[in-house]
Amino acid sequence: MAHVVITGCNSGIGLELCRQLTARGDVVYAACRNSSPELEAVGVKGGVVTGVDVCTDAGCETLRAYLADRSVRVDVLVNNAGGLGATPGHTWDEQVAQQTFGANLDVGAMSRAFEVNVVGVVRVSKALESSVKAPGGKIAIISSLMGSCGDNGSGGVLQYRVGKAAGKMA
Repeated sequence: MAHVVITGCNSGIGLELCRQLTARGDVVYAACRNSSPELEAVGVKGGVVTGVDVCTDAGCETLRAYLADRSVRVDVLVNNAGGLGATPGHTWDEQVAQQTFGANLDVGAMSRAFEVNVVGVVRVSKALESSVKAPGGKIAIISSLMGSCGDNGSGGVLQYRVGKAAGKMA
């Protein structure tokens, strides 16, 4: 039974990882900014830790303190939290347009994408360094095909692609 911390758990890949690892019998600590009914329904054994924004030191400290208060030794840290970096409140098509060369290109989205996909990985890993069990503790980084140089031919979503590629190097 492994003790696994997963960031970005209230939807998508993080939520599914929580489901799969909980079903396998692992003790999962689900970290996210805000929980969701779907995450609460999983019933993770370690608990849902809210207020964890990987873009802030305070958010990472919330997670570190939660684990430290329970003397948790982490077997696996899964850095899953990520995002497009697009301005919140836009449709998918608008977000993609903000990341395509042309009049709508939002250069500020590059900073936001790097903050969550690169700096967030480093910030969480640093905050939990003393909690990751040694020897043998593992730190994983979830990326995507769009972060692969091999998929660069499909174009678009520039900031997300660059952020995910760089995140793999963190």
